[in-house]
Amino acid sequence: TLATSGVTGTPSCTTSATASSPAGSYPITCTVGSLAATNYQFVFVAGTLTITPPPTVAISRTTFGATRMLLVQGTATAGRQVTVTITPRTSGATVQAVNSVVYTTTATNSGMWVVDTATATPTSGRMPAGGYPANTMLDVMATVQGASGSIATEATTTATLRTVFIPLTTK
Repeated sequence: TLATSGVTGTPSCTTSATASSPAGSYPITCTVGSLAATNYQFVFVAGTLTITPPPTVAISRTTFGATRMLLVQGTATAGRQVTVTITPRTSGATVQAVNSVVYTTTATNSGMWVVDTATATPTSGRMPAGGYPANTMLDVMATVQGASGSIATEATTTATLRTVFIPLTTK
């Protein structure tokens, strides 16, 4: 074990990557630093630190069909699971989070994803029978989680079922 090996100290390792480095590969080099042992020789091999890009998600379109069910489309990091949360509002800005409906889907290899509430099964909550009533304001939020646990979110709001395209705003 390390405790009984006679090895003391730590190696000195450096890389050109910093906390603000963009995604990419960065060399790692190590030297003996303060390592010491009477019965070991230390040999170091160059390594590579790989920083992966953060996940991305965008809502590109939300439309209401004839059934007054919602169709939400967007893009995300390919292969990532996208969670879409739809929350109806009461009049004004009060959100009725208790009535939220959540769907999950996976972005295709091209990064496209679609949630059609008329045919998709929610992972939690339930759409109203017959769809949302006229003039219902909805908050629509799409979230994706990256491999390292980082999260990307985009949210947009529609004010009425008659809206065919919703301009995107990021919150």
